Amino acid sequence: MEFPIKFRSILSHIGIGGLLLGILTNIKVDPYISYGLSAFLALTLIIIDALNALSENRIVIGVDSNGSRSYDLINNSKDGIIVTHFGNDIPTESYISLLIEKCESGVPLTRFINEDTPVDSDAYSWMNKFNGLPNYYLVKVKYKMPMDIMIFDRKIVKVSFPNSASVSSRFSDRCIIYNKDVATMFQKALDAGAR
Repeated sequence: MEFPIKFRSILSHIGIGGLLLGILTNIKVDPYISYGLSAFLALTLIIIDALNALSENRIVIGVDSNGSRSYDLINNSKDGIIVTHFGNDIPTESYISLLIEKCESGVPLTRFINEDTPVDSDAYSWMNKFNGLPNYYLVKVKYKMPMDIMIFDRKIVKVSFPNSASVSSRFSDRCIIYNKDVATMFQKALDAGAR
């Protein structure tokens, strides 16, 4: 596991402790008290910074360059999965099977599609495999986005862009955001357009 705070941040907290030490030494405070208060302040700042970095609402952006992270996120979901399907690509059989398996095991799956999506056409016939499954909800919306979104357990968001939208090899065409507030924001935006 990566250390939760940066070395530069630790140095700045030690610097603040050093500043306090200088002030206390300058006003002739007992050296033991000066060193103790300065060390206590620096350690407290470092601990607060580390706890903030480890909190559930931190924003961490990851990359899913080959799509394999999606399978892990689906497998680990317990409270629900929300997906959109605004493009015309056909998901792989393994992806479809895994989502069906999660639905059948009791994990709610909500799929948002544009109201004009021709679900009866051959290009979308794979969606029919979900019809009648327990915990499966199909929501038709009036809008269409130039990307697709997956929300896992109301705290992780995966955004998939079409290849033409990729601006950086660092982010590829899929990025994952680990943040409960961001996930809630995306879910509210999707819900706002539901019919």
